Amino acid sequence: MLGRMQRKALTSRTLVKIEAILDAVCTARQRGFAIADGELEEGLMEAAVPIRNRSGDLIASLNSSSSATRATVRSFCDAVEPVLQSVTAEMAKIL
Repeated sequence: MLGRMQRKALTSRTLVKIEAILDAVCTARQRGFAIADGELEEGLMEAAVPIRNRSGDLIASLNSSSSATRATVRSFCDAVEPVLQSVTAEMAKIL
């Protein structure tokens, strides 16, 4: 599917090579959350966690973003990842 899609770079950090995209997906799966650092917009960081229903099916995601001028990627992720994980765990109980 990725091979048939147009993969346009939005910034100099946007992942467009299939191997790089697959590596990022694999890393996100291993750590339980995804990070985008300037890939969608220069100076914007995002962290996202999956939202699963009671059966464990992936149904959505929850993210948070911040300006790169306010925090480092590490400090941003350290601050928001536990909160995002906690919220999605509560959501899974009712979905």
